[in-house]
Amino acid sequence: FGILAPRLTLTSIMPKGMAAIISDTKLYGEDSNVESLWQGLHGIKVESYPSTSVKLAGVSPISSPVEDIVAAFEARGAQVRNTEDLDDTFPKWTLSPPVGLAGVTEVVVEGFVRHLLRADYILASTADYERYIGLLDAEYGQSRRTSEGGCTYRWWESSRVSIRGEHCPGKSDSLRCFNDLAGDQLEQVAAKLEVDKAESNADPNKSAIDADMF
Repeated sequence: FGILAPRLTLTSIMPKGMAAIISDTKLYGEDSNVESLWQGLHGIKVESYPSTSVKLAGVSPISSPVEDIVAAFEARGAQVRNTEDLDDTFPKWTLSPPVGLAGVTEVVVEGFVRHLLRADYILASTADYERYIGLLDAEYGQSRRTSEGGCTYRWWESSRVSIRGEHCPGKSDSLRCFNDLAGDQLEQVAAKLEVDKAESNADPNKSAIDADMF
C-alpha cells in the first residue's frame, strides 16, 4: 500500500468471505475511508496501533499471524500433536510443550481466521500453577481473583491482551491468553451477520447474489 495510502498491518480474508483486520495505519495520520469500508462491509471497528507487552514464544499475540505463533512454538522445541479446521474460520493446533515452559504439559492455540483468538497452557500440577501466578503477578501486577462453579480464576491484563488463570481442585490447572482485539472483532462480525440476515429475511423481494457466481 505504501506511504500515501493505508497500510494494513495484518489482514485476513478467507474463501468463504470471512475477514478480520488488526489495525489500519498510515505513516502520516489515519485513513478514514478504509476505516469506513471495514465498518460497512464487515461491521469491524478498526483500532489503530493496538499493543501489548505479552509475548507467546517471543512474538506478539496481536500483530503476528496465528500460523507464525505456532511456528514460533515449534522453533522452541514444541511439536504439533493435532490440528483441526486449518482451512476454516477457526483453526486449532495442539502442541507439546516447548523448551522454556517448565510445568506445562500441552499448548493449545486457537485462531480466528489468521489471528490468534486464544492460547492455553495446560499445567501439570497446582504447584506449577501457583509458580506461574507469582511470575505473572510480578510481570503484570497483582491479579484479580474470582470464584465460580467450584473453580477459582485470576486475571491479568496488558492493553489488548488478557490472561486468565484457572484452578479447578482435583481436576485441572491452566493459563489462557486472550487476544481481546480479535475477540471483539469476532463479536462485531457475528453481530453484522445477524443484522444482514434479519434485513435479508425482512425483504423477500431482495435480489440474491451467491458468492460462487462471481
